[in-house]
Amino acid sequence: ITGKLHQALKGKNFDELRRHAHYLKGSAAMIGAERVSRQAALLEKVPGENQEAEEAHRLLEQVEIQLSQLQTILLEKITGNGYYIT
Repeated sequence: ITGKLHQALKGKNFDELRRHAHYLKGSAAMIGAERVSRQAALLEKVPGENQEAEEAHRLLEQVEIQLSQLQTILLEKITGNGYYIT
């Protein structure tokens, strides 16, 4: 999903950006990933104006950080030892 968010932002397609952010917000909320959901909600609210692109980039970076942290937590829970499954 982050690839789609980046693509929408790069193309300044704020409607697509909001649509993908909305999807991520809901998906994250359904699994209890509140931090990811909150960041995606902020990204979803970015207006579709050129001056807002910098803010959208910042928010997308935060979404990616939260997703990375979530992935680490989930993998630790799954494996029980913090090692990645390959």
